[in-house]
Formats: sequence, structure tokens, C-alpha cells
Amino acid sequence: MKHLELRRIRISDGYASYFLDQIDHFMLAQFEADVKAAFKAFWSNNSPSHKSSEAKMFEDKIDVQALSKTIDSSKWDRASAIDPVNIIATYDIDGEELNDKSGLDLQEFTYFLIFENIKSGTKSKCTNCLEKTKEVINDFFKYLDCNKDGLLSAENIFNGMSNMKGLPYPNTTTTMVNDFVLNTMEHKSASLDIFDFSYGLLVGMFERVIDSDALSEINLNSMKVVRRKNLKDGFGPLRK
Repeated sequence: MKHLELRRIRISDGYASYFLDQIDHFMLAQFEADVKAAFKAFWSNNSPSHKSSEAKMFEDKIDVQALSKTIDSSKWDRASAIDPVNIIATYDIDGEELNDKSGLDLQEFTYFLIFENIKSGTKSKCTNCLEKTKEVINDFFKYLDCNKDGLLSAENIFNGMSNMKGLPYPNTTTTMVNDFVLNTMEHKSASLDIFDFSYGLLVGMFERVIDSDALSEINLNSMKVVRRKNLKDGFGPLRK
């Protein structure tokens, strides 16, 4: 397979978008900060032909040289097994044959960042690997996993979030949670382990704020206005 095949179902589709809105206030800013810091760290190691000014760095692509140098210096768990050329071939979704102009734009880079680090735990010593966001996700998972079995059912998530204060919407409904779990789970187990849960949250945030050359909440905030109006008018995800 030359290019990574994106999943048919988007994590943020349907009423799962309301669920993701609920967690944005304590997670999205950290995710954005981690992505920006990682992109800048990799971009700084780009070859001169792939580097413009720092103000325009998101318009550049991360090249093979940057991948090789930064993965190694950042002490990623799988650093020795990651082939930079193969990374470009896998994650350069809109690319053709590999050439000296090949690289990962911001959107492709973030997807690479998520998938190559999804299984590195919070005890990992890696940097530029979404480490601070994963700490937030890990703490959130532990809070929701009230029976400590390492799996989250929709009921676990609903019950845990029902007790949380200061969320954007007054109620977290079963419809919001069920859509998130259904969009995220790989198997028909109706439960998520820490890797599935991390995948769902990271990709859900990625889908809503990362473009090929920009990181922006403009469209997301516009859709949040619509969703708030839907709830106020009696539409959107009901409790049952």
C-alpha cells in the first residue's frame, strides 16, 4: 500500500462532535500546543530547500532529513524501527513518486505524529510525541475507568462525565457518548482500552482543527455555535 488509507468513518462524525466539544476546554489547547511544538522541532531540521521563514513554517513540508534527525534526537520508543523514507511514502497522502520535493504537510505530519506514538505510554521519555496531551488523556481515562479494568464502556464514560462540572453543554448525553464509542472502536467489543480511547480523542481533535497548512479553530467555533443553537432549540443529541 503506497499511501495510508484513512478510515471511512471520521471520529468527529455525527453526535460524537458534541462529545468532543465537551472535552475541548481541558484538552484541545494542549493538543494544539504539542502539535505546534513538534512541527517546529522537526521543521528546524529541514534541509534548506524545505525551509522558509518561521512565520510561514506551516506552509513548508517536513522532509526526510528532518524526520531522520528529529525522531532520533527526540528518543521515540520505536526510533530504530522507523524508516524516514517509508514514513514519507506512507503518510504523504497526496504525493506521487518520491522525489527531492517530497515531505509531510501539517495535516499529514499530525497524522504521522499520532499513529507513530499512539502506543508509547506516559512513562516514555520521548519528546515531540504529543507527550503532554497523552498525559491529559491518561488522567482522564483513569478518572473514567471507575472499576479499574482497563476498559471504558459507554456507560463508564457517561457516568464519569455526568459528574464533571464546567462543561460547555449542561448535560453529556448517552447519544453523544455512544456515537464517540461507535466511531472509535475497532472491534465490536463496545468498549475502549487506553489505545482506542487515545486514538479517538487525538484523531477527533485532529479532524477538527488541522489543515494542510494551518492550525485553526475558526470552522470549529462556527460549528459549535450551530450545535449550541441546536441544543437550545431542542435538537441535537437527546439523553435517550
